Amino acid sequence: MRLSLVLITLLGSSLALAQSLQTSASTSTYHTSLIKTSEMHCEARDLRKVITAEGKVLTRLCAKQYRACMIEGSCLIEDASGKRIGISYHKYDAEKNQSYFNKTDLKKCGYGYGFGKVSDGVAGLTCLIPYFTVSGDPLAHALGDVIYIPELVGVALPTGQTHDGYVIIGDYDEGYIDVGEDYFAFFTGTESDKDAKNAFTKLGLSNPSNTFKYESVSEEKAKEIRAKRGFTVLKTFKKTFKARVNPMLESQN
Repeated sequence: MRLSLVLITLLGSSLALAQSLQTSASTSTYHTSLIKTSEMHCEARDLRKVITAEGKVLTRLCAKQYRACMIEGSCLIEDASGKRIGISYHKYDAEKNQSYFNKTDLKKCGYGYGFGKVSDGVAGLTCLIPYFTVSGDPLAHALGDVIYIPELVGVALPTGQTHDGYVIIGDYDEGYIDVGEDYFAFFTGTESDKDAKNAFTKLGLSNPSNTFKYESVSEEKAKEIRAKRGFTVLKTFKKTFKARVNPMLESQN
């Protein structure tokens, strides 16, 4: 789950294989930040605890790196020996003014966790898939919904794959709930929008002034794509999605 995006206008298409959509939308890219503790620079007293909802301290980060993990939603933390742990943003407690994270099982999900709606009152956890996961408004899209983007067909990816145009709703942005039916952000692995390897930046999907065409697909096609990607819901829990103040605004305590 990530926290903030820039809203832009998006025009839908009308292709034969699925129901067309033609509304306003937002688009951007986001990624899993790689943070090397050897490159962090702040006083020990300024380190912020990265904690779970149960109160376990996963690691400590300087304010800049802590903020990056909140914005992008997931991070890989590498120590001086090269050992890595993964953390994924979980939730924000407004009463305590505190953000909470989960430790990522990197053997299952090498890039972090995505969160989203499974059904009314039920949320789910899934693995982020580089260049095939998109974030969407949980009041309009459920985990596992699939959309087709003709512009992505044939795009060569840093993973060595060639894109088939199909992406899966596998995440949401807590700062943009209830923004509308057609809201997307594209997950690009560890490649940021400034990375020369970022195939979606090359297409202009990181540029808020650009637009693209897309369409939803049938459930039959969605099942096929989910199986092809190995998409599964790892865990479910009770959660009601509501629009609220962006947790990025929490004080730096």
